[in-house]
Amino acid sequence: MTKLTISFTLLASSLLWSGCLEYHTTTRVNKDGSLVRTLDIRGDSDRVQGSTYLLPMDTTWSAERSRIDDRKWQLKASRTFSSDRELNEFQQSLSHRVLRSTVTLESSFSWFTTRYAFTEVMHTFNTFQLVPISDFISPSELDAYLKFEISKEGYPTKGDSLALEDASDRYEEWQRRSEFASYFQAFLHGAERASDPRSTPAELGKAKERLYADYLKAVAAKDGNVQPLDRKRLDAWTASASMRPFAGAVAVSKSECDSLIRESEYTQIVLQNSYKAGIEMPGTVISSNARSAEGNLLTWEDYISYLYISDFTLKAESQVWNWWAVVVTGVVVLAGPVAVMLRRRLRLQRGF
Repeated sequence: MTKLTISFTLLASSLLWSGCLEYHTTTRVNKDGSLVRTLDIRGDSDRVQGSTYLLPMDTTWSAERSRIDDRKWQLKASRTFSSDRELNEFQQSLSHRVLRSTVTLESSFSWFTTRYAFTEVMHTFNTFQLVPISDFISPSELDAYLKFEISKEGYPTKGDSLALEDASDRYEEWQRRSEFASYFQAFLHGAERASDPRSTPAELGKAKERLYADYLKAVAAKDGNVQPLDRKRLDAWTASASMRPFAGAVAVSKSECDSLIRESEYTQIVLQNSYKAGIEMPGTVISSNARSAEGNLLTWEDYISYLYISDFTLKAESQVWNWWAVVVTGVVVLAGPVAVMLRRRLRLQRGF
């Protein structure tokens, strides 16, 4: 990780994929609780004009495509949701794989002002997490990564920077152990169904560390880096001497392993793109965890690597003055003295 970078899963994308997409999501929070979600996607023409995107959107959105220059296109789509619940239900209804989130909007009325609290929990897209990262990286180290690398607060001391550098090897080992654990679990499922006395779960368990050693050989690249498993590397691993006795389990687990390969490919596609999220709050922003703000528009960037590890939450709170309440209060306050003056004047006119 030089400072917890995704060195294991992020391949040299220029070798595998042509170009990348820029995803920019903006959510406008309205006073009535409705949300206007806008998705701005930019990239080369073929990818922008595709039918499937990594962020939640479908044909119910109003969309417009336009050319930015000879090589770059833009897709801008938007949809208004009546509430946070409707937006969440829409995201859950999509059948294709997307980067999902859960939004919550709460408002509190206090006569003169109304406060709005918006949160969006962006969910991790990494399915290779059978091994808890806490087994290798402490909560304080993860918190430091979030604070210094994502929020860009800056390292207070050189020691803080070196501490994250020191966690690099442990982080990369977690990545390798996590991927291995998913495939090993698939082999165990295959062994349970294989009817092969040599491919029992118990025998697999005894050979686990030998299998892991051969797995490391399969994912090692010539330049010393580590690559995620693809079909070619998986075939090389399952053909190794330590795996041959478990050929029955491997054969039965093929469909599950194929699914894991697709998950790995999806992860690589997610990581090759750039992402930015914005929230436009009503009134005046009084708190947020955004890296930057321009008026009541808050912006988050560089969070995709953290989503590989865990969920990431966008937080914003704003305050709106209820001017009608100010006017009503002013009228009531002024009405008292005016009423007293009118009563006195009326008494004088009547001779009292």
